Amino acid sequence: MLKLTGVAEVNRNIRCLTVAMESLDDIQVENLQKAGKLLPECWMVCGTEDFGYELCKAACERLSGMGLDVTWLEDHGEHNFAIWDRYIEPFFDWLGLRKGGVR
Repeated sequence: MLKLTGVAEVNRNIRCLTVAMESLDDIQVENLQKAGKLLPECWMVCGTEDFGYELCKAACERLSGMGLDVTWLEDHGEHNFAIWDRYIEPFFDWLGLRKGGVR
């Protein structure tokens, strides 16, 4: 398995988010809604000093604008474990894992 670090990992993460945003368009979401399908719920947290902050914020706004239920949290921090550690427990709560269920 190839382990990516540094710039290569950052670029891969940005490409993944960009591809995901491009692959989900308004027409697909509208068709899912018309068919009575449930749209995914999204939970996003990003540090305001994160190199990908603007991209993540734009993704959140786009997903919300498409009708998806998006929980957006931002806090002081960069792209590192300091912010991820602060939000892992709230994420588990959001998933319902502490209540014996899964969203």
